[in-house]
Amino acid sequence: MPGNRSRRWPKRGAGSSSTEPKIPNEPCPGHRGLGVARLKIAQLFAKDPAHELLATFTNSKENWTFGIPAELASVADFGAVAALFSSFKPEVVINCAAYSKVDQAEFERAQAYQVNAESVGFLAQEVKRLGSLLVHFSTDYIFDGKAGPYSEEARPNPLGYYAKTKYWGEEKVVRVGCRHLVARTNVLFGVHELASKPNFFMWLVGELSQNRPVKIVSDQYNNPTLADNLAALVKEAVEKNVEGILNLAGRTYLSRYDFAMRIARFFGYDHELITPIDTASLKQPAPRPLLGGVRTEKAQSVLKTPFYTVEESLAFLKKNYEPFFAAHPRPV
Repeated sequence: MPGNRSRRWPKRGAGSSSTEPKIPNEPCPGHRGLGVARLKIAQLFAKDPAHELLATFTNSKENWTFGIPAELASVADFGAVAALFSSFKPEVVINCAAYSKVDQAEFERAQAYQVNAESVGFLAQEVKRLGSLLVHFSTDYIFDGKAGPYSEEARPNPLGYYAKTKYWGEEKVVRVGCRHLVARTNVLFGVHELASKPNFFMWLVGELSQNRPVKIVSDQYNNPTLADNLAALVKEAVEKNVEGILNLAGRTYLSRYDFAMRIARFFGYDHELITPIDTASLKQPAPRPLLGGVRTEKAQSVLKTPFYTVEESLAFLKKNYEPFFAAHPRPV
């Protein structure tokens, strides 16, 4: 898309519910880390000279923009956002901001709501004013996990507060009526040297490479999504002007325990260090959807970019991130 102006926003989290609360504006905590998906999306677009880009971040110490011009601004600072929109006039806004602490959201409701719902609604209004496209990321947590994986047409029924705020964010985008692509995904994983927010893959490899035993839930099912693959899917969707709600996720549906076992065996770590447990045994503050995940048949019919299986994703990581695995060798 020659001359296309894309923007991405700092990453934070997810959520959902049925009755939206009235929560007063409170100071939103600064972004504390970098998610691998946000990094991959920025990096991939930065490689394409056809796109004129502007990145935003909330911490002046961040150094991840890959040569992209950047502004210091929080997605929760509506005045700063409006000013940037007026000056840059983006054709595409890629919103990677999210409050993603599933359990903490039960106790930090104002912050979760502000980032995952209220700020999203404001972005949608600004995007509509400019006639631009809003790319917004959502999650399989908007479903109750009783009958997954879920299609784009499935009826949401979020359980915890994080899930509810993510659902409200989706609703605001649709209600405002801006041009939008709501990309639902789940269990994002990958490797990036600048990532400071842990993802399941990097955490697990770190533990197994140190011969430390881990307990992994065996009753939560999803289709894990390689961040590199998600970035490629999003880029194609943006360049094709795809709009609506679209599930962008991996092709392998399995339990988190089975995912961990495949990682261990593929990279030669000791799989006997992995013990299956039930979600209920963790006694977490927020409920988890057990049969989660999303169906990708619709997206596969629209996009030409391959949707990776778990095996293809692991092979991609092994081929492209040798320094990471050299730093996490199999214990002797």
